[in-house]
Amino acid sequence: MGSVCDTIKSVVKNNPLFGLIEVHLYRPFSKEYLLNVLPKTTKRIGVLDRTKEHGASGNPLYLDVVSSLKNTNIKIYGGIYGLSSKNTTPNDIYDVYMNLLNNPKDDFSVGVIDDVTNTSLTHYKYIEEDNFREFKIFGYGSDGSVSASKDILKILGKSAYVQGYFEYDSKKAGSMTVSHIRQSNKPIRSTYLLDGADVIMINNFSFVHRYNCLKNLKKNGTVIMNSIFSADEIDKVLPNSYKKQLKDKKAKLYVINGSKIANECGLKEKINIVMQTALFKVLKLMPESDFVTEMKLDIEKNFLKKGQVVVDKNIEAMNKALSEIQVVNINNLNEKEEKINQKHFENEFYNKIISKIEKLEGNQIPVSAFSSD
Repeated sequence: MGSVCDTIKSVVKNNPLFGLIEVHLYRPFSKEYLLNVLPKTTKRIGVLDRTKEHGASGNPLYLDVVSSLKNTNIKIYGGIYGLSSKNTTPNDIYDVYMNLLNNPKDDFSVGVIDDVTNTSLTHYKYIEEDNFREFKIFGYGSDGSVSASKDILKILGKSAYVQGYFEYDSKKAGSMTVSHIRQSNKPIRSTYLLDGADVIMINNFSFVHRYNCLKNLKKNGTVIMNSIFSADEIDKVLPNSYKKQLKDKKAKLYVINGSKIANECGLKEKINIVMQTALFKVLKLMPESDFVTEMKLDIEKNFLKKGQVVVDKNIEAMNKALSEIQVVNINNLNEKEEKINQKHFENEFYNKIISKIEKLEGNQIPVSAFSSD
């Protein structure tokens, strides 16, 4: 049930041994319909519930399937996924199918590192069919990054299929925002956040000293940074971990002083137009004259109600950005000895949980890190 079925279909279509029965109407549950669509060759079934029924002998959909097929020889295994909006990727689904093929585990969980009751599945490497281009944009709440991402989607969406997911705190201003964008010539049915990115844009340079923003960068990917440091100066301040990843992944690096341009044009901290321009210019997503025209139309639509002066400031910022993007020679980046100051407290809860969350590694926290109460 639900949007995870699109993710399951992306795995099923590449393997004739796998199948999917999608429940469209849950109540009243139809035993007759289930038996009609169930292939005669079925030997094992994995039932995924997006709920955990404490005190019950099983979860709702699982119990209905078991009851419906009690007179067959089919083995049925139940599991849970997506609790607390946990991301469910094609690799997670592939692990479910491989579990059914190899010594099946019942009452399993997907996407959780359960090292207490050991409900996690064995992880198998799955290579996803890559038929789209993926962009990941790290912004700072109220700098316009999310607005820029939505404008990028609108412009690209006129000639291609696009998709956007956005991560940010309920109090967006002053916290990190992450935009996940996909572009393709075919319909996109990937109902999960990006696992990898062809393009990563970092709109706040302080992030490079706090987070590993390049973790999901693909081989030969592109990185665009908003930085007060020029292409010649960036080597002095970029962490060794970033330099190593850029070289290992044979990436391209571009810098632009978006904050300086925005201030010169009277836009204060709003760097969205500058960074949006840099993205289109660097990636050549469309001819320059075309995206400039599209961006001007968007600027007028979004800002005309605030006055022509505001419209003119944003157009000026766009024009300046076109000529101020700098290319960094990755081969000239030198890994030097650096002193890393890390916070450390004599507090188990901070060291096991909060420190991971601060590094954007909260999804990797195992169950054993939490207290039993």
